[in-house]
Amino acid sequence: MAEKNAAVAVQLVTKAVFVLENNFTYRLRYSRGADVRYVSHLDILKLFDRACRRAELPVDYSEGFNPHPEFVFGMPLPVGVTSEAEYVDIKLYEKISNTDFIRRLNDSLPPAVRIMESKHLAERTPNIMKTVSASKYRVLVDFKCADVSDAFEKIEAELDLNRPLVVMKKTKSATKETDIRPMIHSIEFTDKGNGIGELLIVTAAGNLTNLRPELAINSLCEVCGVSCKIESIHRLELI
Repeated sequence: MAEKNAAVAVQLVTKAVFVLENNFTYRLRYSRGADVRYVSHLDILKLFDRACRRAELPVDYSEGFNPHPEFVFGMPLPVGVTSEAEYVDIKLYEKISNTDFIRRLNDSLPPAVRIMESKHLAERTPNIMKTVSASKYRVLVDFKCADVSDAFEKIEAELDLNRPLVVMKKTKSATKETDIRPMIHSIEFTDKGNGIGELLIVTAAGNLTNLRPELAINSLCEVCGVSCKIESIHRLELI
């Protein structure tokens, strides 16, 4: 707590003696490996806060009685999922190079979290949460059968019918019946051998609606009478 208060105090003093641009916001793309796949979204936020302070980055803080770092994270990653396409917008009170930002933050983060890209955003650029409408995943599925292609043909046939796929889906306020078919944008399939199929699936994501890939795949398999077990999920991109 003392370290955080000191960082905020330094930031306020520094801001008082410099005339700054209105916006030094950077969009970072980062990866999350297997060692942090069970770390919650809240803990990732705390992780970035601590790493930025250790790296002595000029992070902007909100004003008021409880200042907090000016971070805006992209879609929270489901627990148990790895990713190469996590995003966070970080506002600084001083401009630094993208290379320096990446180096300093990576030096302060655990090896399982790596900053891959940094981009300085133009003023009035919408934050990352306002730009996302879908998410792409790579999912490895054990179809529990000898002919994996036949199992996927059944799934494709169900999708081609374009009929409602109603499931019980959790929302922020309740669990209710929801037609998730419009939230499944596309699925591509590759037979990996030994009963394993690789699915590249794009599902709805964002402020308005969000569909987890495991719910989409398990629901499709159930309605098609296909046995399956999801082995791993990896986020490839936010769209």
